[in-house]
Amino acid sequence: MIAKGFVALIALLVLIPGSAYAQQTGEPGNSGPSPAAAAQVPIDGGASLLAAAGISYGIKRIRNRKKAKALVSPER
Repeated sequence: MIAKGFVALIALLVLIPGSAYAQQTGEPGNSGPSPAAAAQVPIDGGASLLAAAGISYGIKRIRNRKKAKALVSPER
């Protein structure tokens, strides 16, 4: 089980940097983005997926905790 998680983690670490390349903005002679573009931070798919994963993990933990508590001390 741990080996599968480790393989998945390594696969993600290999695949994610390919999507992180910056795109050049402005004219070809310009070496960097304009100051207005540098101040903007895109919050799109990555942050949304991270938030959704955190919420779903939290829900799973709460459900498992309730199940474990019910198995240990059944209500009468």
